[in-house]
Amino acid sequence: MAFPRPRVMPTAGRIVTVNDPPGQSLDGTPRERVKREVFAEYFHRCAVRDVTGMRIVLYGRAGRC
Repeated sequence: MAFPRPRVMPTAGRIVTVNDPPGQSLDGTPRERVKREVFAEYFHRCAVRDVTGMRIVLYGRAGRC
């Protein structure tokens, strides 16, 4: 099943995500693969903070970090 590319993410200036902690394998579902593709295409990773049991990442568009 193919998922359409999200419309909100490419128009947002900055996005905060909560992810699995370091060392966990990436979720291989089609929806998660599309999200990673959109982040790679439209955003830069601005900041990363590891918190107990999770990783918080701030993504921003060019010049918005």
